[in-house]
Amino acid sequence: MSSRNPEYFVGKPVESMQHMLRVLAKGDNRLLPVVADGIFGHNTRAAVMAFQRSRRRPATGNMDLDTWELLVEAYDRERILQAEAEHLIPILNPRQTIRPGENNYHVYLVQVILRVLRCIYGGIPNLELTGMMDAPTVAALRRFQTFSGLEPTGILDKVTWRQLARHYTMAAGDGRMERPCK
Repeated sequence: MSSRNPEYFVGKPVESMQHMLRVLAKGDNRLLPVVADGIFGHNTRAAVMAFQRSRRRPATGNMDLDTWELLVEAYDRERILQAEAEHLIPILNPRQTIRPGENNYHVYLVQVILRVLRCIYGGIPNLELTGMMDAPTVAALRRFQTFSGLEPTGILDKVTWRQLARHYTMAAGDGRMERPCK
Protein backbone atom coordinates (compact mmCIF):
# COMPACT_ATOMS: atom_id res chain seq x y z
CA MET A 1 0.00 0.00 0.00
CA SER A 2 1.35 3.45 -0.92
CA SER A 3 2.51 5.76 1.85
CA ARG A 4 0.38 8.47 0.19
CA ASN A 5 -2.75 6.40 0.74
CA PRO A 6 -4.51 7.66 3.90
CA GLU A 7 -5.30 4.10 5.06
CA TYR A 8 -1.56 3.51 5.35
CA PHE A 9 -1.39 5.86 8.34
CA VAL A 10 -4.25 4.39 10.38
CA GLY A 11 -2.79 3.57 13.78
CA LYS A 12 0.47 5.35 12.90
CA PRO A 13 0.06 8.88 14.29
CA VAL A 14 3.78 9.76 14.38
CA GLU A 15 4.38 8.54 10.84
CA SER A 16 1.24 10.37 9.70
CA MET A 17 2.46 13.58 11.35
CA GLN A 18 5.90 13.18 9.77
CA HIS A 19 4.38 12.65 6.34
CA MET A 20 2.30 15.82 6.69
CA LEU A 21 5.34 17.81 7.85
CA ARG A 22 7.36 16.50 4.90
CA VAL A 23 4.66 17.49 2.39
CA LEU A 24 4.41 20.95 3.95
CA ALA A 25 8.21 21.38 3.80
CA LYS A 26 8.09 20.93 0.01
CA GLY A 27 6.11 24.14 -0.29
CA ASP A 28 7.60 26.19 2.56
CA ASN A 29 11.36 26.57 2.99
CA ARG A 30 10.87 27.66 6.64
CA LEU A 31 9.90 24.09 7.47
CA LEU A 32 12.17 21.10 7.89
CA PRO A 33 11.61 17.91 5.89
CA VAL A 34 11.51 14.87 8.10
CA VAL A 35 11.64 11.17 7.26
CA ALA A 36 8.34 9.42 7.97
CA ASP A 37 9.87 6.62 10.05
CA GLY A 38 7.41 6.63 12.94
CA ILE A 39 10.06 7.68 15.48
CA PHE A 40 9.51 10.97 17.33
CA GLY A 41 13.20 11.82 17.58
CA HIS A 42 15.29 14.99 17.49
CA ASN A 43 14.64 15.72 13.79
CA THR A 44 10.89 15.30 14.17
CA ARG A 45 10.85 17.57 17.23
CA ALA A 46 12.82 20.21 15.26
CA ALA A 47 10.35 19.91 12.37
CA VAL A 48 7.40 20.35 14.75
CA MET A 49 9.07 23.40 16.28
CA ALA A 50 9.66 24.92 12.84
CA PHE A 51 6.02 24.28 11.97
CA GLN A 52 4.84 25.87 15.23
CA ARG A 53 7.03 28.94 14.61
CA SER A 54 5.65 29.25 11.05
CA ARG A 55 2.15 29.38 12.56
CA ARG A 56 3.18 31.89 15.25
CA ARG A 57 2.70 29.40 18.06
CA PRO A 58 5.03 28.65 20.97
CA ALA A 59 7.77 26.40 19.58
CA THR A 60 7.56 23.63 22.17
CA GLY A 61 8.21 20.74 19.80
CA ASN A 62 5.25 18.91 21.35
CA MET A 63 2.44 17.75 19.12
CA ASP A 64 -0.52 18.98 21.14
CA LEU A 65 -4.12 19.10 19.87
CA ASP A 66 -3.84 22.72 18.70
CA THR A 67 -0.67 21.96 16.70
CA TRP A 68 -2.19 18.77 15.29
CA GLU A 69 -5.30 20.61 14.06
CA LEU A 70 -3.17 23.34 12.47
CA LEU A 71 -0.99 20.68 10.84
CA VAL A 72 -3.95 18.79 9.38
CA GLU A 73 -5.52 22.02 8.10
CA ALA A 74 -2.25 23.18 6.50
CA TYR A 75 -1.63 19.72 5.04
CA ASP A 76 -5.10 19.53 3.48
CA ARG A 77 -4.57 22.91 1.83
CA GLU A 78 -1.00 22.11 0.71
CA ARG A 79 -2.03 18.76 -0.76
CA ILE A 80 -4.36 20.62 -3.11
CA LEU A 81 -1.64 23.09 -4.06
CA GLN A 82 0.89 20.35 -4.79
CA ALA A 83 -1.51 18.10 -6.69
CA GLU A 84 -2.28 18.28 -10.38
CA ALA A 85 -4.98 20.72 -11.35
CA GLU A 86 -8.42 19.18 -11.35
CA HIS A 87 -9.20 17.48 -14.64
CA LEU A 88 -12.01 18.93 -16.68
CA ILE A 89 -13.92 16.19 -18.42
CA PRO A 90 -17.01 17.35 -20.27
CA ILE A 91 -19.81 14.84 -20.26
CA LEU A 92 -20.34 13.47 -23.71
CA ASN A 93 -22.77 10.59 -23.52
CA PRO A 94 -21.95 7.36 -25.36
CA ARG A 95 -21.76 8.09 -29.07
CA GLN A 96 -22.92 11.69 -28.51
CA THR A 97 -21.71 14.16 -31.09
CA ILE A 98 -22.07 17.90 -31.42
CA ARG A 99 -22.81 18.75 -35.01
CA PRO A 100 -22.67 21.91 -37.10
CA GLY A 101 -25.40 24.33 -36.11
CA GLU A 102 -25.81 22.99 -32.58
CA ASN A 103 -25.44 25.05 -29.40
CA ASN A 104 -23.70 23.39 -26.48
CA TYR A 105 -21.70 24.69 -23.51
CA HIS A 106 -18.87 22.30 -24.41
CA VAL A 107 -18.39 24.21 -27.66
CA TYR A 108 -17.08 27.17 -25.64
CA LEU A 109 -14.29 24.91 -24.37
CA VAL A 110 -13.57 23.65 -27.88
CA GLN A 111 -13.42 27.22 -29.18
CA VAL A 112 -11.00 28.27 -26.44
CA ILE A 113 -8.79 25.22 -27.03
CA LEU A 114 -8.75 25.87 -30.77
CA ARG A 115 -7.83 29.52 -30.14
CA VAL A 116 -4.89 28.44 -27.97
CA LEU A 117 -3.76 25.83 -30.50
CA ARG A 118 -3.99 28.48 -33.23
CA CYS A 119 -1.54 30.64 -31.26
CA ILE A 120 0.90 27.79 -30.76
CA TYR A 121 0.60 25.78 -33.98
CA GLY A 122 -0.86 28.24 -36.45
CA GLY A 123 -3.03 27.22 -39.36
CA ILE A 124 -6.26 27.25 -37.36
CA PRO A 125 -8.62 30.18 -37.94
CA ASN A 126 -9.37 32.57 -35.08
CA LEU A 127 -12.75 32.04 -33.45
CA GLU A 128 -15.35 34.06 -31.62
CA LEU A 129 -16.60 32.42 -28.45
CA THR A 130 -20.23 31.67 -29.28
CA GLY A 131 -20.99 28.23 -27.86
CA MET A 132 -22.33 27.33 -31.27
CA MET A 133 -20.91 24.99 -33.86
CA ASP A 134 -21.04 27.81 -36.36
CA ALA A 135 -19.25 27.81 -39.73
CA PRO A 136 -15.94 29.25 -38.39
CA THR A 137 -15.87 26.72 -35.54
CA VAL A 138 -16.63 23.85 -37.90
CA ALA A 139 -13.85 25.04 -40.26
CA ALA A 140 -11.37 25.32 -37.38
CA LEU A 141 -12.37 21.90 -36.05
CA ARG A 142 -11.94 20.37 -39.53
CA ARG A 143 -8.51 21.94 -39.81
CA PHE A 144 -7.57 20.53 -36.40
CA GLN A 145 -8.95 17.10 -37.29
CA THR A 146 -6.87 17.05 -40.48
CA PHE A 147 -3.81 18.20 -38.55
CA SER A 148 -4.41 15.38 -36.02
CA GLY A 149 -4.87 12.64 -38.58
CA LEU A 150 -8.62 12.38 -37.98
CA GLU A 151 -11.33 12.40 -40.60
CA PRO A 152 -12.20 16.12 -41.07
CA THR A 153 -15.92 15.90 -40.30
CA GLY A 154 -16.28 19.14 -38.35
CA ILE A 155 -18.25 17.12 -35.80
CA LEU A 156 -17.20 17.04 -32.16
CA ASP A 157 -17.12 13.48 -30.85
CA LYS A 158 -15.13 11.79 -28.10
CA VAL A 159 -12.24 10.93 -30.40
CA THR A 160 -11.90 14.56 -31.49
CA TRP A 161 -12.29 15.77 -27.89
CA ARG A 162 -9.52 13.43 -26.76
CA GLN A 163 -7.17 14.79 -29.44
CA LEU A 164 -8.07 18.38 -28.55
CA ALA A 165 -7.36 17.72 -24.87
CA ARG A 166 -4.06 15.97 -25.59
CA HIS A 167 -2.85 18.66 -27.97
CA TYR A 168 -3.86 21.42 -25.57
CA THR A 169 -2.01 19.75 -22.71
CA MET A 170 1.13 19.19 -24.78
CA ALA A 171 1.11 22.56 -26.50
CA ALA A 172 0.03 24.84 -23.67
CA GLY A 173 1.97 23.07 -20.91
CA ASP A 174 1.68 25.17 -17.77
CA GLY A 175 -0.03 27.95 -19.70
CA ARG A 176 2.84 30.43 -19.82
CA MET A 177 2.71 32.48 -22.98
CA GLU A 178 5.99 32.87 -24.81
CA ARG A 179 4.44 35.73 -26.71
CA PRO A 180 0.95 37.21 -26.72
CA CYS A 181 -1.37 35.70 -29.29
CA LYS A 182 -3.00 37.99 -31.80
